[in-house]
Amino acid sequence: MYDHIGIAVKNVDASVRFYEKALGALGHVLVSREESYAGLGPAGAAALWLYPHSEAARAGTHVAFTAKTRAAVDKFHAEGLKAGGRDNGVGRRGSSAR
Repeated sequence: MYDHIGIAVKNVDASVRFYEKALGALGHVLVSREESYAGLGPAGAAALWLYPHSEAARAGTHVAFTAKTRAAVDKFHAEGLKAGGRDNGVGRRGSSAR
């Protein structure tokens, strides 16, 4: 259903420690780690991405869904805007580099 979820957090290290323990119970592991992000999920397939963000009011969540075609992505975006959604200006670049 979804491809990946990104969560802006105040402390990536603390969040990694929490999610490693919590998701470890489901067989998930730390898949990727850099200073500016961490990815957890099944081995080799990070699906939860943690990003640092110092402003609590600006912290948020990013959810990416999979689609079979670019036309489906464009329709999803258009219908979401018609339904009252807002474009935050990121994520419309095509496939993810991760």
